[in-house]
Amino acid sequence: MKVISIISQKGGAGKTTCTLNLAVAAMMQKGMSVGMVDLDPQGSLLKWGQLRDNQEPEIVSAQAVNLPNVIRAADNAGVDRLYIDTPPHSADSALQSAKCSDIIIVPVKASVIDLQALENTFDLAVVAKKQAYAVVNMAPATGTLSSDAQEGIDDLGYASAPLTIGNRAAFVRSFMFGQSILEFEPKGKGAAEILALFDWIESVL
Repeated sequence: MKVISIISQKGGAGKTTCTLNLAVAAMMQKGMSVGMVDLDPQGSLLKWGQLRDNQEPEIVSAQAVNLPNVIRAADNAGVDRLYIDTPPHSADSALQSAKCSDIIIVPVKASVIDLQALENTFDLAVVAKKQAYAVVNMAPATGTLSSDAQEGIDDLGYASAPLTIGNRAAFVRSFMFGQSILEFEPKGKGAAEILALFDWIESVL
């Protein structure tokens, strides 16, 4: 089993959206047995799962202190990929998740404030001794902000995925129906971006 944590100490980076869409991609594209863990007290991932009427993938709400037990149970149950959605502004939860991960994905919006906030998240990855990759998320459809953000990540010396995820209404609308973007708009640009990110993550695992 591989554990993928979606971590950002900055709120509003799109962690839950990335988590659920990557999890469904693993299930739909590779037929993997997939689980998700919601560490965020707001429970957004769990609420999305409830909108699905208990369809797969299974979602477990947990506290960080119990995460090793949750991971052990998932492994024993034959789960292939476990995706962990973490809360912002909680270094303890993020660090525990990082320590348990095979890879860390760090969504970041294309703004100076969000780029500055990367330091806290990547510092956690260093402490956990795990590899983290920034992903420009909710990127504007026009202008140079996306490429500027990618250059900013490079200038800061952080590893990153060689792609971006756009700021698309389909991500919001699919969540409202308890779907991933692959289920809601399978031939759309957002679905293609998620599949590209999923494939890239698989290539570096």
